[in-house]
Amino acid sequence: MDFKSIFDSINKENQYLIIPNSLNMRIVKKKSELEITNKSLYKFKILTESEAIDLFSFKVNNELLLYQLQENHLPISITKDKIKFSKYNFKNLNIDLSKFFDESKGFFITNELFKKHISDYQFSLLVSDIYLKPFFDFYNIKYQTIELKPEKNPVFHKFSSKKDELFYLFESISKKLKNGFNINKIFLANIDNTYYVDILKIARFYNIPINLSISYTLNDLSYIREIMSFEFNEIIKILSDNGYRNEYFHDIRKIDEQRFDDAINKLINVFNKYPLNKYENKYLIKLINEDLKTTKIKTSKLKNALNIISLDEIIGLNDDELVYILNARYEAFPKIAKDNDYLADNDKELIGYPTSTEINISNNDYLEKIIKIKEIEYVSYHEKDKYNQFTPSDIVTKYFDVNQKYSKITIDDLENAFAKEYYKSSFESRESDVLLTSFTGEFKLTEQEKNHLSQYIKLKKIVLTPTAITTYFKIPFIYYIEKILGLDTFTERVDILLGNYFHALIEALMKIKYQDKVVSDLKFKNTYINEYIKSYKEEEIDYSKYFDDFFNLYFKDENELINELKLKNINDLNEHERLIIKTNFFIKKNKKMIVKALKQLIDLEDYEGSKELLVEYEADQKDFTGRADIVKMYEDNTFGVIDYKLGNKEAFHYEKLVDVFKSLLNPLNDEVSLSSLSLLQLIFYGYFVYKKTNKKLKYISFYSYFDDGLKLNALSNVELDKNYFKTGKDRIISDTNVDELYGLTKDLLNLALESIYDANFPIKVRKDVKRTDDLEDGIYSIYEALAFYNTNIESSDENDD
Repeated sequence: MDFKSIFDSINKENQYLIIPNSLNMRIVKKKSELEITNKSLYKFKILTESEAIDLFSFKVNNELLLYQLQENHLPISITKDKIKFSKYNFKNLNIDLSKFFDESKGFFITNELFKKHISDYQFSLLVSDIYLKPFFDFYNIKYQTIELKPEKNPVFHKFSSKKDELFYLFESISKKLKNGFNINKIFLANIDNTYYVDILKIARFYNIPINLSISYTLNDLSYIREIMSFEFNEIIKILSDNGYRNEYFHDIRKIDEQRFDDAINKLINVFNKYPLNKYENKYLIKLINEDLKTTKIKTSKLKNALNIISLDEIIGLNDDELVYILNARYEAFPKIAKDNDYLADNDKELIGYPTSTEINISNNDYLEKIIKIKEIEYVSYHEKDKYNQFTPSDIVTKYFDVNQKYSKITIDDLENAFAKEYYKSSFESRESDVLLTSFTGEFKLTEQEKNHLSQYIKLKKIVLTPTAITTYFKIPFIYYIEKILGLDTFTERVDILLGNYFHALIEALMKIKYQDKVVSDLKFKNTYINEYIKSYKEEEIDYSKYFDDFFNLYFKDENELINELKLKNINDLNEHERLIIKTNFFIKKNKKMIVKALKQLIDLEDYEGSKELLVEYEADQKDFTGRADIVKMYEDNTFGVIDYKLGNKEAFHYEKLVDVFKSLLNPLNDEVSLSSLSLLQLIFYGYFVYKKTNKKLKYISFYSYFDDGLKLNALSNVELDKNYFKTGKDRIISDTNVDELYGLTKDLLNLALESIYDANFPIKVRKDVKRTDDLEDGIYSIYEALAFYNTNIESSDENDD
């Protein structure tokens, strides 16, 4: 783009050039360079799109988020949305936004001088006017949009797979580099994180360095999270006392002092955004924790490398630079804006804010102009990614015949690679379409053998658990090995022992605090704990002290053993002894996190006030059983299920769940999302509880007690409190949805039972639509199945068998 001509044409007093937010540094730099070359300053001023919107409306004091959180208990995300939309509520047509504006007036900062002289200014836009036009219309201001002139016809490439797309890309780049092109002037655009693994792998084979656009935040640093887990006064001491802080984090800081100090300074800056003595500490900490998730930290970048840019940044490229646009598929080029804002589209129309449809049309028009500038080498898309099929975007289909043959390179075309042996597995064999690994160890039974095995299983009278059911649908042969042959693959690990401890810790506390509500016939094997529960007298629970007391009782024998082991040489310890030491250390080390998770569950129960707490509830039915960690019964004849997990589970999403059920029920389908499959465990529990009690489902949820947010990952029949539950419209289901899930559950349970009784145990790994590589049928063997199971087994912290 000819920026000199653009700058010269708008070089007047009171002239503003409004640019995309992402182009600020690049265009300011161009302006400075031209001013040095011309030896004179330009008269116009540069504004980013965000800065322009603030000038036309108002800026916001950060304290407003804190005020709304404490005074009105308004979630941070809702406050941010209300701020965004209030800027467009010029005529007070939205009553809710007007009320919000009036009560928040003291936190808004308007540039009255600018507004007073607004008619004196002229505006030129190097950005779509979709978000700015409402302001121009309201103030009756004329403006011009700097058009992107078409400089060439776009070049498109269609590829069969992502691998083909990336091979072609790096072969093209490597040729340019060999011809002397500067690597710092080559860019990739429209790359998302689904490309990162493959693009890094292939870049290394070509010996081409690349900077991925991965950003890290303060919240990603473990020592920052540790600081934020302290009591408020301790946090302030850590931040204000350099000596105390450096001594406390001595071992961490010495790894990289500069990086540590920079992170601490950023954390201090976040605290300085808010008044520390005006609001309750719990609200201040909550808001700061949210800020930490978006406060980016510097990461080292390679100096001479390919770089990834956003689509908006393309218009800022110099004439001697070029860019490859990848991933030009539907919904990714451009990204589709969806209706998930605080305001619905009809409310947006009322105040003049662009609707999702208008934004999508604008983005499409903008990209259609961008693809015709000369800096673009080509635009590409692939039709298949693992097990997903993609369609090209509307822009591609407008200019490109999608029925054309795939662009493709063969192994003989690879001129510049440094690891050709690797590529041989990525191209079709010259002799056949199968890999050399063609052995299959199929579990083939004669009809007589199969009938005999089927009779044996029926006599064995199996009872299926949720874990057993999901194991069967992942790899039927593994179910046969474990449950029919009885070859146990279970081994104790630190995470399992930690899970057992947390279950016991919360169960005992529930019995202490809610003895009139807890329904449980289970007794601890540890008699010391049973006595402790009976004799507990303190009215106000000190969670830290409770943790210490329980830890010492729960691990009484283990602690005595550890004291004896101190006399032994570390090399003489057996695996069991090492496991005990590791578990003991790990639990102590994570005391603050566990105590915090414990308190959150108690706070939730105090807030909800259930009628009964069914602890370690046997949710059994004929042929099926499972033990739910806790089932809550409510006065309105509804129930909730909570299952404790060490790690995070995938978010609940009704449509995804239905897809998983239908995939498993379809005999011709061998693909499923394994992460979504694990969610079925709670659907089973919900179904079993419903059948056993005839109560109505309120929610089912996973509680990841090592997750920083400590919010329950739930699927619910009602709207749940955002302070305790992860929320979203896809997580709330109707009575009809519940009935459909119950119906699908019944069908799936019957299918599992019938298939097992029929001795149907194929050696087949169910493909994960999200994670596994595309495997040829010839690769499946007993060894592949066992290897897959060994590497993909879930880290389970409960034993529902």
